Amino acid sequence: MASNPDDAVASTEPTSASKNTPLTVDQVEDIDDIVMYIPDNYSKKESFIRNEIRHNVKLCVVKTKDGHTLTKEQNNRLVLFLRAMDGISMTKKLGKDSLAVPTFSAILNKPNHFNFPQTYLNMIDALLKKWGESWDQGNEAIDDDTDDTGDETATTSPTPTSEPKVEITLMRRAPRNHPIYGANGIMRGIVIKQGKTRSYCLDTAWPKSDAKVYGHNGLNIGDWWPLQIVALRDGAHGARMGGIAGNEQHGAHSIVVSGQYSELDRDYGTTLFYSGSGSAENTKNTPPDTRATRCLASSINTRNPVRVLRSAGGSGSAPAVGIRYDGLYEVIEKSLLKNKLNGSYWQFKLVRQDGQPAMDFTHPTSSEQYSTEYIKSGY
Repeated sequence: MASNPDDAVASTEPTSASKNTPLTVDQVEDIDDIVMYIPDNYSKKESFIRNEIRHNVKLCVVKTKDGHTLTKEQNNRLVLFLRAMDGISMTKKLGKDSLAVPTFSAILNKPNHFNFPQTYLNMIDALLKKWGESWDQGNEAIDDDTDDTGDETATTSPTPTSEPKVEITLMRRAPRNHPIYGANGIMRGIVIKQGKTRSYCLDTAWPKSDAKVYGHNGLNIGDWWPLQIVALRDGAHGARMGGIAGNEQHGAHSIVVSGQYSELDRDYGTTLFYSGSGSAENTKNTPPDTRATRCLASSINTRNPVRVLRSAGGSGSAPAVGIRYDGLYEVIEKSLLKNKLNGSYWQFKLVRQDGQPAMDFTHPTSSEQYSTEYIKSGY
């Protein structure tokens, strides 16, 4: 399963660190210029969501029961949290473990008890409908950072006896006229989180194309992005870091060929041999059974086309920098093989579909490559 290390780039620009230093809630002047960061790691994400929900529920129940209103700072924190929830990949397991789904459902069912203002009830209702519709269609997200076993029966994490401190990270959006991160820049809709290392997240207010679509999805062969998260923004690939995105029943929508499993995978341009997630590190006689791998396995039966993207550091067909869209492939077959640790893994053969334009190796252009240097400077 490929991943893109460029999505967590160490900052070497001291000026970037000063410009993109995280804010605190009381420093927020215009809420529309700010994005709340939710951790990517599954356990941290679960803990953050659970504790932030408990904080806001307690505020609304206690603070407003006697007719009091939330302060500006308290309102800002709640709004930013709900907006951030709209931008994460919510799985059934995360919704249960973090208490998001049961708590949000209770808030809607007993509005007079929880005393959430109607504006926030509307936002919560929209979130639950969005997640439910995705799950009903079998389009549950594949979480990049969870233990991808497909186990949906895990028990809900116990509620802590005392509420630990919640560290809130707020990030400022780039000016709309910024040449790289602004409305017309190549990094539009991307927000920088600057700490010891730099990472990037999607701006929930920016229109995001749905990647849960088979076919070209409005893309042109040769389309190029500096980072995988930017391809996610445009609907090219449905995972911020993971190499396989799709539907377990109907097949993968897209894959990223990154060279992570270079000792296992082979790339001949129009023919690919691509290994399932966990293949190189498996030591067991049983191959890893992950959601991502099951997506590719389903593609053999459905023959739904898979978008193939190649990222820098991969095969000879890979771009010099960034990530490029190379067209539609079909998953023809899978083979059970052994890695150097004598562990079993599934490898899939993909063949490029006929009748589409040839791969466009002119991307990235010199100007596109040059733009990657400006990305490091931040905003």
